[in-house]
Amino acid sequence: QLENVTIDRFGRVRRRGGTTAFGGRPELPGGIGKYVDNDEIEFMLGVWGNDIYRSQGDSGWAQIATDVSLQPDLLHQFVPIRVGVNQAVAVGSCEQTTTKSQLSIYDVDSDAVTQASLFPRCIAAFQNRLFAGDADTLHWSEIAAPVAFSNANNLLIEPGVGGKITALFPTREENPRMLIFKEDLIAVFEPKWGASSSFIATAGDALDTITSKLRVLNPDVGCVATKSVVEVSGFEDGDILFLAKDGVRAIRRSATDSQAGAGLPVSYDIPDYIDRINFSKAYRAAATFYDNAYHLAVPMDGSASNSHILRFDLQTKGWSLQNIGAKDVMSGRFASSHRCFLQSPLRTNDTSVTNAVGDATLPHQLFQLYSSSKLDPAASKINWRVASRAFAGKDMGREKRWDSLKLLMSSGDTAIVEVGYKLNQGPTLTTATAVVTGSAAGSVVLGVDPLPWQATDAVLRQFPYNLADIDPGYIFQVELGSVTSASDFGQVSLYFMEFSSFPQQNKFEADS
Repeated sequence: QLENVTIDRFGRVRRRGGTTAFGGRPELPGGIGKYVDNDEIEFMLGVWGNDIYRSQGDSGWAQIATDVSLQPDLLHQFVPIRVGVNQAVAVGSCEQTTTKSQLSIYDVDSDAVTQASLFPRCIAAFQNRLFAGDADTLHWSEIAAPVAFSNANNLLIEPGVGGKITALFPTREENPRMLIFKEDLIAVFEPKWGASSSFIATAGDALDTITSKLRVLNPDVGCVATKSVVEVSGFEDGDILFLAKDGVRAIRRSATDSQAGAGLPVSYDIPDYIDRINFSKAYRAAATFYDNAYHLAVPMDGSASNSHILRFDLQTKGWSLQNIGAKDVMSGRFASSHRCFLQSPLRTNDTSVTNAVGDATLPHQLFQLYSSSKLDPAASKINWRVASRAFAGKDMGREKRWDSLKLLMSSGDTAIVEVGYKLNQGPTLTTATAVVTGSAAGSVVLGVDPLPWQATDAVLRQFPYNLADIDPGYIFQVELGSVTSASDFGQVSLYFMEFSSFPQQNKFEADS
């Protein structure tokens, strides 16, 4: 159990970084996105109220697309696309509600907005067309004209089966294909166009319904949240992660570059967290890929908005829970720095922003997550908690006598850490607290500073605990948590002796 911490492949546990405010608005938040202009400059987009605002990754937000009128407080999706030779961004809402925003196309080069006659649940750019899903119907625009939809350019996707279309995702395939997610079904669409049944369409080509393929990958598993679908890199269990009704799942790619059905949930080992998700509002979940991890903002414990972030490390395959809410999450490279952002679902009293008009003391803000800050919005302390695995030695069935526990910790502050333990899955008992005092010494410059070198703020300190008074048992778990201030720690080492019928075989063991 990891809350507000991360753990790397070496077993080092660290408190997560805090947040830094990056501008805000007093209107209701409605999602964030990004695009890259013709000069290869990455911009961030955000919806507040009915309008769209733009930033270059700083706290200065300017309103764009003044002709657009979106539905406030809905989560919106942003899809870069071309309008002729101009860069554009398609914007549409993606919530399971009867009221949706009208599909809008913002032309970046002309700062003009046009609106299509659709109110879709999800959109995707594919083969220089804009595709949109609404109920059972898949719509597509003309080439390089993302507002030009017609009654002829649509296809029913397994009508009456699997619920409504929730997400569209083009795949990296030998042939052009697109995944179509419904609430309880996943299909793959392989279109061919025109009289020649070409994979590459030209202007005016209609769908060849004879040679095009629509194949159901999984008739029982689907996606419940449009913005939970994220392509990840380097994950052996699949290329695409998404939130299904039974947890987070992955779609694998085979050696022949084709899709197989969704495998078992990659979240199978965190059932307690999955059970806490409010699936009646899970369509508001949003995800991003950052720092080799899948970050999924979800509503938990009955909340109607995203109240927590589930972080899945692709290298360690470990999950952690981040106790911070997010209307939307996004990662991007702004000002040569790759960062993770969240749009707050709640008003905060953090006033360290610019360009906040109206009720400037309580804006709905955008925050950089995992920054060097040690605090969350409204100067909230980041409380962390860790429950270790069960230490059982080589034989679960043999009793052990516990000798000692050693913590390796570091902090630049004075901090009190609560230390507790569980014996044989019993209740948690607190044994003591560790006080970590930061050093005032500065950093050492090798080759410049003479010996003796002094300790730096990040020096590791050992905290041993005598466990001789604790009853013998079969398994032993350690629980740690912050009390006054957050600290980082390296490893937890447990020393114990396994009992044997032959005294000469009794020996001390160590586990970390």
